[in-house]
Amino acid sequence: VYTNAVAGEVVTFSIWGQAQNFTSTGSECYMKLEFWQGGTLAYTVTNSVYDAIVADRFDWNQYSMTATVAVDNVTLIKPMFGYGQTGATMGGDQAVLWDNADLTIAAIPEPMSAMLLGIGLYGVAWTRRLVRK
Repeated sequence: VYTNAVAGEVVTFSIWGQAQNFTSTGSECYMKLEFWQGGTLAYTVTNSVYDAIVADRFDWNQYSMTATVAVDNVTLIKPMFGYGQTGATMGGDQAVLWDNADLTIAAIPEPMSAMLLGIGLYGVAWTRRLVRK
């Protein structure tokens, strides 16, 4: 997702997943967010969902992760998900299914927005005070 994110913004990534006959010898099933500045990978945040997804096999469940942007000038956020190191203990075809991914970026309120909100709340409080008298 191309963006112009700055430090402090909050990114939420969610996706529905279902394990089918899946086990991993390395407990590998994850969601990941990569934060890029131009063509350079700045950093990565990873969330393991292995225990949760294998605990409720064959049912669709929503998994999510939240990360705060740690650096300015983030131009690209890559949401990723996957699994690996599948074991033969379950037998048959093994898969993790993924569907309906969602990525949101919550911007930091600008100082002027916060000031206007404060003025508005003060106005409401003042009006309520006058009405009560």
